[in-house]
Amino acid sequence: MSYRVVSYITDKLDEPFLYFGRPDLAPDACKIADASAAGSEKDQIGTAFPDHEMTLDGITHINYGFVFLRNDGLYIRRPECLRYMSRICKEKGIKLLCSLQQWGGQKFDERSRSEALRRKNARMVREIVDEYELDGVDVDWEYPGLNLGKNEPIQDFKDEYYIQFMQALRDELPDKLLTIAHGCETRHWIHTDFAALHPLLDFINLMGYDFNWSFLGEAHHSNLYPGSCGKGSEAYSVDRAVKHYMSLGVPAEKIHIGVPYYGYVAGGGPEGFLRFDQIEALLRDDPRYARQFDEKAGQSYVTKDGAFEIAYDDERTLTLKCDYIKANGLGGLMNWTYNHDPLGQARQIVKKQLLEGSGTGGDR
Repeated sequence: MSYRVVSYITDKLDEPFLYFGRPDLAPDACKIADASAAGSEKDQIGTAFPDHEMTLDGITHINYGFVFLRNDGLYIRRPECLRYMSRICKEKGIKLLCSLQQWGGQKFDERSRSEALRRKNARMVREIVDEYELDGVDVDWEYPGLNLGKNEPIQDFKDEYYIQFMQALRDELPDKLLTIAHGCETRHWIHTDFAALHPLLDFINLMGYDFNWSFLGEAHHSNLYPGSCGKGSEAYSVDRAVKHYMSLGVPAEKIHIGVPYYGYVAGGGPEGFLRFDQIEALLRDDPRYARQFDEKAGQSYVTKDGAFEIAYDDERTLTLKCDYIKANGLGGLMNWTYNHDPLGQARQIVKKQLLEGSGTGGDR
């Protein structure tokens, strides 16, 4: 069986865009801030990690983040970077999707409430897919039925509007990939009829991270099975979510486990996180930090001076999740994000476990 490995790549305005070679194609956005002082062409075009060559090795699909729902239209923050990624992905045989996003979900909800708005939105999406020669669209509504900003249900939300919103996209993109990212908690799926939704989709990226939001860094946030060595609820787990989505009629081969390439630090809140390479460096260089493993939860974590300090997925956990994907016949793995694994350490673990010897991600 072949598996898919989906990686989100984001285009933050406050840092250079990732550079994957081909200086003749690279936009100015890939240039490092002090390029004027650099001595060679290689130095002038770089990334936030200019000393390391970025690769797309071990990835079958990229979700480019983001195409934003803004006012009455769609907004691409750095169109030159999306065009660059389209060219690079074509050269490397990687499927490229753009991810529609509006944090909180209100704009998605507004555009789903009438046939005219649904069709207008779908046509605008098709124009972007055609212009940038993309392979499809990923819809990051994530929590239909919830106003995430207010952490409360959307008033008068109707599930059929969501289904019709996705149907409009499928009608406009019959020959393209259509996927979604979706949450792993009960409140994330109770508003959606997945038996009606999944036939419209090629696959679903389950966001198997950011559990225990009130205790980030003080409890597991991406555990495979129920259990916690820190604070927070023991109920949340990837396994629980996967089994529930399958019970709703979603075929196993359409389900991707989402994994984080970052970890949360105790007391740091939602912004208190470290990249995969930064955590590994702490474990290597600072004796106060120690790697631990929760057998019940199937989850690694880090202690500092014996206390729970960082919640993250290390090689052992990533390998366990890849084994879980294979044992349960799932479609593959999604990661958030490539940007959090600049040295490719996590990516190579996943590549070894899922892609080597199993073929590629196939046509879809």
